Amino acid sequence: EVCVLRQTAVLTGLVAARDKCKCEVHKAEARLEKQGVRPQGRLRVCGPRVDLLSHYGPMLQDLNAQVRQERRRVREAVAEVHERLSTDLACSPSAGINDIFAHCALVTFSSRRQAEMARELVYSADHAIWLASSPPEPSAMRWPALVWEPVWSMTSQVVGATIVVGLLLAFMPLCTLITSSARTVDAGPLQPLWAAFAPTIGLQIMMGILPTLLLMIFRWLYTLKSDSEAQHELQVWYFVFQLIFVILVTVVGNSLATSIKEISEKPFSIFGTLATEMPTATHFYMNYIILDWTAHAVALLRIANLMKFISFRFLFEEEEAREMAEPEDQDYHGMGARYGRSAICMVICIVFSTLSPLVAPLTLINFAILRLVYGHLIVVAETRKPDLGGIFWVTQLKHVQVGTLIYCALMIGLLSARAPNAWPVVIAAPTLPLLLVGIIRFDQAFDWKRLPFDELLAMEASSGGVFPSRPAPGDEVYVQPELLEEAFDQTDDSDRWWARPAATTE
Repeated sequence: EVCVLRQTAVLTGLVAARDKCKCEVHKAEARLEKQGVRPQGRLRVCGPRVDLLSHYGPMLQDLNAQVRQERRRVREAVAEVHERLSTDLACSPSAGINDIFAHCALVTFSSRRQAEMARELVYSADHAIWLASSPPEPSAMRWPALVWEPVWSMTSQVVGATIVVGLLLAFMPLCTLITSSARTVDAGPLQPLWAAFAPTIGLQIMMGILPTLLLMIFRWLYTLKSDSEAQHELQVWYFVFQLIFVILVTVVGNSLATSIKEISEKPFSIFGTLATEMPTATHFYMNYIILDWTAHAVALLRIANLMKFISFRFLFEEEEAREMAEPEDQDYHGMGARYGRSAICMVICIVFSTLSPLVAPLTLINFAILRLVYGHLIVVAETRKPDLGGIFWVTQLKHVQVGTLIYCALMIGLLSARAPNAWPVVIAAPTLPLLLVGIIRFDQAFDWKRLPFDELLAMEASSGGVFPSRPAPGDEVYVQPELLEEAFDQTDDSDRWWARPAATTE
């Protein structure tokens, strides 16, 4: 079964406006049911008070009619193109094909074997003409991004990557300013406690804001197929930011660009710089890990979801209020940010546990708390999140390998600076190229995204070999959601609360 994506920019905007208006009507109806009085409100900050049901009710009827009309127009345009193609298979794009159909399609196969074979076929000599990949779950798809033209998609992604690099270069002065400001504050009797934790708190706050900034860039400028892919991009870049501005902050100094220039001019100076700067910061990282414990405890409270639930409960039933309070903030508490933070904590343990052995038990306690907290949140409290088949885990393993690489470079620098002779360095130096070889092999030798064909055949034999060609009732389908008919579209609104005239008073 093939589903070619339609150009539905107008319909998508109408559906979004209709859903927003429907939400406002639902809130107004809930207030009317709770308070017994037709709700009044301002549409603008300084605007006049209006009857919300009388305002949003007719608007909802009008938007619902426009949605039905636009859906009908799309269906008629598709039928017209099909009719032209049935009579002339060589009709030009001017026949309306490009006006209604996008360049992307979703194909559902009856068996896993056929899907794997179709994905691996070479369809043209130019690999940029035909691209085949496995789609994410329908509920996680970012449908508007799939219909972007390739040229605009590439241009937008280049702009997004440029902004991320600019943010990377500008982030260090801000972190340095926060650290300097924290050291100049006099907390009186609490000064020893403030001096120990204030720089760490400032860095934690900045790292808490960073996921929101990065996700805004990825969602607006990167043409990603799903929100899960946006979370994976966040995991990669969030780790890069933390690696530079948390672990290597003493090495980088006040300017990332200056540090890159110095290392490019004298590459082997990195060993001496690591050995000189990093051992002096072990207490900072112990404080950082201890503060991470409190972050897990705050995540367990789910304060934002609790506040939303309490506010919604005044208007809606308890079960409906609970559903409206979900999910949690996907910027700081999403899969990408969580994997990035846990990976950087593991890297801190790898890099600094030899310099300060107390780092290792503190990290062990941190991961025990993390297992307890997120084992409960993910399984019991939070809603299910779409996954990408293990890419978060594999990326996390690569991040740990990067931490091991830094550890080897640090130990080589320390042995070079402090050993009585050159033999310890000679013994330790080969670990660096061996580790690089292992990292390259891990990235290229193992194919974890696809099943080997013999395992695929064995899996088909054990399951009967054939997948249902049609989805069962209630299953998700690969169809643009704005094209699906909803029960709401067919309801009669004449007897709704907001369709009745408002009572007037003399």
